[in-house]
Amino acid sequence: MKNFILTHLVGLLSLCAISAQNNIQGSIIDADNSPVSFANVILYQASDSTILKVEASDLDGYFTFNDIPDNSYWLNISYVGLEDYSSPIFELSQDKDWGTIQMSTLDNELAEVVVQRYRPILEVKPDKVVFNVESSVNAAGNDALELLRKAPGVVVDNNDNISLAGKNGVRIFINGKPSPLSGDDLAGYLKNLRSDDIDNVEIIKNPSAKYDAEGNAGIINIIMKKDKRLGANGRINSGFSYSQRWRYNGGISGNYKNKKINIFGSANGGHYEGINIFDLYREQANAIYDQKTNRNFEGEYHNYNAGLDYFINDKQTIGILWDGNFGTHRNNVIGKTLIYDDFSQGVDSILMAETSSVSQNYNINTNINYQLRMEGEKSLNMDLDIGQYMNQSDEDQPNYYMDANEAVTLSENIFNNLSDTRINIGTFKIDYSQPLGKGQMEMGIKSALVKTQNEFEVYDINNNQRNLDEDRSREFYYTENVNAIYANYNIQIKKIGIQSGLRMEQTYSKGELMANIETENDLVTRKYVGFFPSLGLSYQVNEKHGLQLNYSRRLRRPSYQNLNPFEFKLDELVFERGNPFLNPEYSNSITISHVFIQRFNTSLSYSHTQDMMAEIILQEDDKIFNSWRNVAHQNNVNLNISAPITITKWWNVFSNLSGTYQANHTINPVSGARENVDIYIFNGYVQNNFSLPWGMKMEVSGWYSSPNLWGFVRMGQMFSVDAGIQKAFADGKAKLRLGIDDIFYSQRWNGTNQYGESFARAVGRNDSRRIKLNFSYSFGNQNVKSRRRNKGNEAESNRIGE
Repeated sequence: MKNFILTHLVGLLSLCAISAQNNIQGSIIDADNSPVSFANVILYQASDSTILKVEASDLDGYFTFNDIPDNSYWLNISYVGLEDYSSPIFELSQDKDWGTIQMSTLDNELAEVVVQRYRPILEVKPDKVVFNVESSVNAAGNDALELLRKAPGVVVDNNDNISLAGKNGVRIFINGKPSPLSGDDLAGYLKNLRSDDIDNVEIIKNPSAKYDAEGNAGIINIIMKKDKRLGANGRINSGFSYSQRWRYNGGISGNYKNKKINIFGSANGGHYEGINIFDLYREQANAIYDQKTNRNFEGEYHNYNAGLDYFINDKQTIGILWDGNFGTHRNNVIGKTLIYDDFSQGVDSILMAETSSVSQNYNINTNINYQLRMEGEKSLNMDLDIGQYMNQSDEDQPNYYMDANEAVTLSENIFNNLSDTRINIGTFKIDYSQPLGKGQMEMGIKSALVKTQNEFEVYDINNNQRNLDEDRSREFYYTENVNAIYANYNIQIKKIGIQSGLRMEQTYSKGELMANIETENDLVTRKYVGFFPSLGLSYQVNEKHGLQLNYSRRLRRPSYQNLNPFEFKLDELVFERGNPFLNPEYSNSITISHVFIQRFNTSLSYSHTQDMMAEIILQEDDKIFNSWRNVAHQNNVNLNISAPITITKWWNVFSNLSGTYQANHTINPVSGARENVDIYIFNGYVQNNFSLPWGMKMEVSGWYSSPNLWGFVRMGQMFSVDAGIQKAFADGKAKLRLGIDDIFYSQRWNGTNQYGESFARAVGRNDSRRIKLNFSYSFGNQNVKSRRRNKGNEAESNRIGE
């Protein structure tokens, strides 16, 4: 494998080609024919609307782009108080002079409104949808998981599982790098990320070969806030919210940059409290179990990052970045289960259970990055990443069986569980890009090594004495090595843009269970190679209409926890158990899109998933086990429409409507019979933005999710309406936001499951109706720009704790 990597690395670095380079220039004036200084001038590639270069006009209003390769482009020019200028798409094969461009003054129907420029809440681009968090009033005081509930096409269920366009298996990226977390740990991390630290969220349904193949439903990339040019600045923020419990948070960030170094960092933390109500009704083995559960939780969290970039010269940069989080989380769950031994009889006994737990976690990542920018749009990027994750939990679980009158204790089972999970991740990757012919070639290699260690100890408590249950106490070790190589090529041929790529990934894994009781799951090894092509075609019909076709093949690997064969006892009757024989699922997706005047987007997509992983419920006597199996192949058809609409100059609306047909063709793991399960799903999101007098903004937004499928569970509908108002003062440096989430307290979920002769129905809710107050203040030079860079271990990080 070392020779394989070195051979291809030499090939990547030795490849070169010659491409024509051109210059673009022009000047900008306003309605009074005065020069417009320091306007933002952005050059976009016509094939996919990606930004090629950004410049600012000089004091005399002139702008210049140098060394631009032959291709098709379009310009966007913006300046505070002036209407944006967007050029038609143009072919570049020689130097181009735009002459003088005159920008119009913004009209204003509200005399008292101060003219300000805001980014749109959502930007629809050919390859992704961008949710600009900073522009949303209702985003203030939320966490990242709550933000995703508002994002178009994204659904977050009651267990904090995330799906995109009706499909599970979404990859979460932070600043372009896969998060090392998944499942409950990922949900916990996203809940600890404050919206005040997030700039925007990118939703990418069909990623190119440049991205890791992991994530068959696409990628959600959360971009944290960065700053702009030379100097120093900082920002402080704080927030409070109340539902049935208080929550508060605060943070500070800073940045200093000169011509040689860039130093930046941030720290934030908070305290949260909340409640969760969960009711579970089950019929199995000629008995009924009617469970009512109340969960109270609280905790503290802390996030931090610090980095240093050193600009060796105008072409080379080296940097180091540390980021991480740590926290303490406490749960108290009170459950009462009525047990009917016969359908026709009354209550036979009652199970009283009160589970309390304390868990501590930390996650730290180090990234070393080197960038080389060469002549002729050539670039080299290298990343070395090392990450560590730890979670320790101490759980007390007393269970008392009472008679029907709750007067006599029939029996008791008291347990104490200690768990310790440690995950170490190391990755190294190289990305190289250069012109080739009239297009751009991207190539890269990556190697990742993951080692996990899980220890689980179970103690029986008898007469206040702790006795280790050696038969149920276990250790599980898992090692995984993934090596990858990719090539991606982009070219524009007149009105047609072409992107094609191929990624190869080789995976080796080994899982070893250490326990007193030997099982067939003691040692499981896997070795497989996958090829993942991608293709994108775009055709600019005219200035108003554009068409795109995208295809990609991707996979979803099991999370590290889902491979762990430990039996985790949720209560006396409900268990969770991993599956070390779980295979990855593979998905082929194709999307056809139409873009009208670079704003209105309609897309139709189809995907086929093989070996779909799903959480299933298995019955063993009076107990049920939640586990994972490869049980189905899935066909998914999705229609998505995004429309930003200007009602008046002070009222803008963004709407996103999504309809999905989902068909699962399964083999029942209980009976072995073939079953077909299908459903029609509708999701909608509407956001109204109002510009008010006295520098104020108001926002009213809402989302709706129709009944849908999550594995084999049929979920009911949910909806929510939020509202907020914002006041900016101190020349826009200070912002005060007041909002309320889930006005109608409608985020209540319900689901049913029929498997064989077993039936289950669950309902629940959180304290989702919440009043929020948030304040932020920015100080110093607000035009300081820090270097945004990606790490290399996001794909591996996303799978922790899923």
